[in-house]
Amino acid sequence: MSDTDNSTTDEDKKSMSKTEVIEKLQEEVLLFKDQEGIGHLAVGKNGANVFPTQSKECTKFIRHWLVKHENRYDVNRGLIEDVQAILDCIAEVDGETIPLNVRVAKENTHNGVPGRLWYDLRDGQFAVEVDDDGWQLVPTPVKFRCYKHLHPQVKPMKHDGRSLDTLRPLIPNLSDDDWLVFQVFLVAAYISNYPKPTCLVDGSHGAGKTSFLRLVSNLIDPSSLSSGIGMIRNADELRRVASQSYVPFFDNVSRLSGECSDTLATLSTGGTTIRRTLFTTEDSSIHGDIYRTTLINGIPKVANRPDLIDRAVCFSLKRIKASDRLSQAELDRYLEEHKPEILGTIFNILSGTLKKLNTLEIPKASRVLLSRLVDFSEVGYWVASSIEGYSGNDFLKAYKKMRERSNDFILESNPVAQAIQYLLTSSAEWTGSPFELWSLTIKDGHEITPEEIEIRQEIKSNPYFPKNAASLIKELARCQAVLSAVGIDVECTKDGKSIWQNGRRTVILRKRQQD
Repeated sequence: MSDTDNSTTDEDKKSMSKTEVIEKLQEEVLLFKDQEGIGHLAVGKNGANVFPTQSKECTKFIRHWLVKHENRYDVNRGLIEDVQAILDCIAEVDGETIPLNVRVAKENTHNGVPGRLWYDLRDGQFAVEVDDDGWQLVPTPVKFRCYKHLHPQVKPMKHDGRSLDTLRPLIPNLSDDDWLVFQVFLVAAYISNYPKPTCLVDGSHGAGKTSFLRLVSNLIDPSSLSSGIGMIRNADELRRVASQSYVPFFDNVSRLSGECSDTLATLSTGGTTIRRTLFTTEDSSIHGDIYRTTLINGIPKVANRPDLIDRAVCFSLKRIKASDRLSQAELDRYLEEHKPEILGTIFNILSGTLKKLNTLEIPKASRVLLSRLVDFSEVGYWVASSIEGYSGNDFLKAYKKMRERSNDFILESNPVAQAIQYLLTSSAEWTGSPFELWSLTIKDGHEITPEEIEIRQEIKSNPYFPKNAASLIKELARCQAVLSAVGIDVECTKDGKSIWQNGRRTVILRKRQQD
């Protein structure tokens, strides 16, 4: 009799209504929308577990919550779907807007400069908060996207040092100037949402290119992608990776399409991407403005478009001597041992940088050295002055040398720039039609040597050489600034109109007298 009564009691146990479920869930979670207007849920009202209200993670969370509170596994599927839909509606309609970031969040002062930073350790507990007074561990705030591929970062060690010399043994083949630029680049990468350079690395076999960029990726944004993605297939894939990684890393890239090159340039200086949710109208498009520090290496110089190289720090690594070479296991052990100290140093430098950004101005005499990436140059100036043993001017001079080398990168790798130099080998001026320019037609009765014929064939066979004259004129506009820097003027237009001579469109190439 008692057995029968007990079973009846279990069957008749009252389940929570939909309203009760919603009310109790709202006591335990934070419902809000991100900067794109998408509803999100923060478990426990902190930033350790945050996911979109329409995601599978949210569905699993609701199911687990109901199983736990109902003490039964046969939870009604319709109830889960209804609860999820209502939570999504509350988040998007009534929830406050909280911007979400990948790995690093920033708060600007009223002057528009970084005043406070948060670095997500992804350990389910803490983030690092950095301001001009120092840094500390704090409970993870609701500021971050929680992608599964992101790995936990070790806790940084508290100390007063501001020297990154502990990293030097891991990168033995950088010159002193490039070592300074690298230190500034590494620290500045922890500041989010501002124009920052792409990192391009080339070198021969055995130069440690992959190890170099794995080190950067592991220090800034450890994840399943820290070993590097093998290739960039198209711009859409590049944007997708960049939207979910703070430091996208592409390893052993042999070629960049024009579309990918343009996308990388956009990610460097910031741009709006548009994507549409499947099975919805165009009104459901999502706009996201993101800045990313992208890491790319290859044996040849992968980038060839001036606008990308102009937004990059370019490191050419020499082959490491056999006596100095370390195995990956030795590199990993060294980094594991020193990583807490290195991270502590980086956050010390960041704190000093924030203080100077908010209280000081770069001297006028130094501003003439600022590059096209003015924001990075200015931040780099104060980062360098916060590193033990360096000044802001040391960085600007080293960075200027690197940018001058970048012109050589372009002249070596861009077939259009090579074509212009080829046409001016025998004279100081060349005039002709776009088709003659595309055909690499030598003028003034110059007799072409077998060597010149070989050079012309090599240029024309380059897969990056434009397929027709119209495309070449467009690419020529990209190279004008670099060609001008090496003393070559290009005239395609005058007063905004095409130049016409003898009834045909004309291009004029001219060498300037150099001091």
